[in-house]
Amino acid sequence: MLTFFQELVKDSGGIADLQFDFDDLFNLRKDETGIYEKFVDYLLSAVVGKRIYKSRKHKSLVSTYTSISDEAFALIVVENNWERWVDMHEQKNFKSSNVMPKFTNAGKTRYSGNGSSNQKFKGWSAAGLKRFNEIFLMVKQDRNMKHAVKWEESFKLKKEQEYVAERINKKRKSTE
Repeated sequence: MLTFFQELVKDSGGIADLQFDFDDLFNLRKDETGIYEKFVDYLLSAVVGKRIYKSRKHKSLVSTYTSISDEAFALIVVENNWERWVDMHEQKNFKSSNVMPKFTNAGKTRYSGNGSSNQKFKGWSAAGLKRFNEIFLMVKQDRNMKHAVKWEESFKLKKEQEYVAERINKKRKSTE
């Protein structure tokens, strides 16, 4: 999931130039910046499974192979870990961070300031569960809007074109 963050940093030219606005991401299928497409490629694909994503992204609409819960979970993972990922990048340490996630306990304390427990399986705070439910409803509503099908068809077409280009390049390399 950290790959999503690293790709954003790379595309921006570095952490200092990173222009990221959660509003763009939470515009969901209305996003015109390309951030939601990166989100689907790097985070939602990890939640749904790389094999499923790779085999379906160029054949089907995103909403046919991902659930509303998948999408909501991937979105809350970004919101939960964003500051942590920034810290990891700044410290050049991609294994740990001193920054606590927003809605979960990172395991440094028995009971964290965000209300999540470190008992056995760590877990989500009450605020995190509430936020997940809000995001779930947001995704559900977005999927039912007219723009959603248009975005998904456009995304699928782009993935079809990438797939065809990859296949052509693969055939060229095998004949050389």
